[in-house]
Amino acid sequence: MSSETSQTTSETTAETLAARVTGDPDLSLAERETTLRFADDQDRARVHSASPGVVRRLLAHDDVRVSEVTLHDGEGIQTVGPDEAVDVDGDVVSLRGTLPVGAIGVKSVPRKTDQSAAVVSEGVFGE
Repeated sequence: MSSETSQTTSETTAETLAARVTGDPDLSLAERETTLRFADDQDRARVHSASPGVVRRLLAHDDVRVSEVTLHDGEGIQTVGPDEAVDVDGDVVSLRGTLPVGAIGVKSVPRKTDQSAAVVSEGVFGE
C-alpha cells in the first residue's frame, strides 16, 4: 500500500472521484469485496472496497483518509493516489484508506436492508 496522507482527501477531489465510481468489469459481484482491519493498539482501521456503493460512501465520509484508488480504463487497471487520480483517465473501481475505529459499529438489531453500501452512513457532499 502506498503511504497514507495525514489529511483527509479534499471534498472537491472526493466529489470528482465519486462521480467516476463504477463496478470493476473484470470482477464478479462475489469478488467485489469490502474489508475492514484493525488491531487493539490502533486508532484507525484499514479499509479496502471494490463495491461501488461502499466506495462512493467512503469518499463522502469526512473522516476517511484515502491512500489510493484503482482506476480501470477499459483496457487495464492503474492504482494511484487520490489527488493523482483526478488527472488520470479511467473509472474508479476500488479504494484503500483508513477511518477511525470509533466510526465502526456493530448494531444489535439488523438494518432494514442487506444492501452492502448501507454499512457506511450516507454522506452528503457540501453545496
